[in-house]
Amino acid sequence: MIKHLTLLFVGLAWGQSETDISQIDYYEKGVIAAKEDFSPYYSCFAGFTFNPVVSPASIIIPAIFLVYPVKLPQKHHSILNTENGKAFQTGYKEEAMNIKVKSVLAGLAFRQVAEFLKGIVFNSVAIG
Repeated sequence: MIKHLTLLFVGLAWGQSETDISQIDYYEKGVIAAKEDFSPYYSCFAGFTFNPVVSPASIIIPAIFLVYPVKLPQKHHSILNTENGKAFQTGYKEEAMNIKVKSVLAGLAFRQVAEFLKGIVFNSVAIG
């Protein structure tokens, strides 16, 4: 029985073909990697810092955060050194920037809703 199982596994291993890398979409791979790597918490906080009522200059932090370029982590440098590295890098940077913009806008929206609710609560409660 062991002899037959061994032959079965050898036959299965021998029959495997190599992966066809021409079918891999490196742009999409970059998009997926950006979704896995990017944490939206800092960009959401950057959007939350914007408060035009208190200080019109508070737009500086979200603006700097949006202008700051996206850098790929060191773990992806092996893909960047291949012939398809440019497509991977383009997909990664575009998706990371999309996530960044969405999270800054979410922070801005959250801040505005919080300010609105704060105004409603403090104006409706009698103090003193």
